[in-house]
Amino acid sequence: MRITKRQLKRIIREEGRKLRLREDSIADELDHLRANIKDDEEHVDNLEKDIEDDRKEAEDARKDESVRRRRLRRRLSSVIREERRWLNEDSIADELDHLRKNIDDDKKHIDALEDDIKDEREEEHHAEANESFKRRLRRIVRENTRPTRRVRRNRRRR
Repeated sequence: MRITKRQLKRIIREEGRKLRLREDSIADELDHLRANIKDDEEHVDNLEKDIEDDRKEAEDARKDESVRRRRLRRRLSSVIREERRWLNEDSIADELDHLRKNIDDDKKHIDALEDDIKDEREEEHHAEANESFKRRLRRIVRENTRPTRRVRRNRRRR
């Protein structure tokens, strides 16, 4: 495709207008920016103040929160201490109940052991008496059976 001189001139003119429009719009924008510098500076100052105020509010909120946390921590600590005391008192009372019950059980056990010891002594006494009776019987049997045994032994030896 060929471009004529006329078309080329027209394209150049249009590009020149666009370029001038751009230059004009840039110049207008610069003028507008220069005019608004004071407004922008005020806006920036206001933003800085807002940021500083927000920081102060956040810091105050943190301080208030830390104060609230400390109060809450103290309350919780006191509640926990009271509960521990209460539990400790309950556990002491429970332990005393167990000890009282155990004392009764221990008394019964001691009585049972004493009865067992008494029975053992009686058994030993009966065993000794029985043993002495057995010894007497053996002696009586030996005394009565000795001569016959000797005789028998003698008969066997011969």
